[in-house]
Amino acid sequence: MALRELYLDTSVWRIWDVRPSDRGGAVGVRQVYVGGWLCIESGDEKRRYAPIPEGWEEFEEHELLELISQAEVAKHSSYDFNHRASLGDAAARYTKREGA
Repeated sequence: MALRELYLDTSVWRIWDVRPSDRGGAVGVRQVYVGGWLCIESGDEKRRYAPIPEGWEEFEEHELLELISQAEVAKHSSYDFNHRASLGDAAARYTKREGA
């Protein structure tokens, strides 16, 4: 997994690739993301860009800015990721499935 950081004025954008096939499959993943996506975050803002562009790890700053501007804003989940980290992945999946 590659990680890029882009520094703009007072914000930092972090960009990395997510590949569901590397994590045991794409169960529950929207069709557009089955082949993987770029996760793009800055502070509380999260975006997704799919499909993963070939060679994105070497993109120039202006190309990364273009990806950020075109990326889909991720909807915030009511799921508490800090809680997930404290429980571990298996327990967190169970909790989410049960609607707790």
